[in-house]
Amino acid sequence: MPLEVKDVKNLLDGVRAIIFDLDGTLLDSTGAWNIVNRSTFLSRGMDYPDDFMDKISGKTAIDAATYCIKEYNFNDVTPKELADKWKDIYIELFRTQVSYTPGAIEFARIAKSRGMLLAIGTACPHGAINAFFSERPKDRELFDAIVSCDDVSASKPDPAIFLECFKRLGIDASEALIFEDSIHGLEAARRSGAKAVAMLTGPHPPTSRPDLSVHVASTFTELLSIDQ
Repeated sequence: MPLEVKDVKNLLDGVRAIIFDLDGTLLDSTGAWNIVNRSTFLSRGMDYPDDFMDKISGKTAIDAATYCIKEYNFNDVTPKELADKWKDIYIELFRTQVSYTPGAIEFARIAKSRGMLLAIGTACPHGAINAFFSERPKDRELFDAIVSCDDVSASKPDPAIFLECFKRLGIDASEALIFEDSIHGLEAARRSGAKAVAMLTGPHPPTSRPDLSVHVASTFTELLSIDQ
């Protein structure tokens, strides 16, 4: 059920900037990534592991490829070659098949109209981000900063992505509110010094770590009372 107006205002008290994770939080992109990842295993005559998405959550494409090669003995390909193969698939999927999670872009637009700084801090590569926003250029203009795994040297749960967001926005961690759908992402938010909202919009809701967030929301639709 939607939060009362006073509760949303309390959640945003002292907040100058909102930072969104992308996959599973701002975007419903799990299906696209499953297509990408499943193709890697099926092309080798292997079953797609049920826990694969969990294992690579928060990793950069190179780190995910390195893990895949080591864990499943893909000795016929280098991490870069595998990451490049994935890129060929996901760019088209993000352009044509990925959409926002319920209420996400509406919440972002309302927050922007209220004078908030907005950023995206994600392990998603810029190629996928650019493909998605190529169909939505006006939406991209909402964001004052977009920081990808391509821009930093460490993956979540390392806070590097969020620290770079703070730097580009010119804010302190105490002025940020981060929306995340994974344990790794929430841990990165905690380590950055910012407060976070746990979103249940992804495939594996981070309900086992209530200590990592100040609020839990099923969808952004619950938060649209910010406009009242």
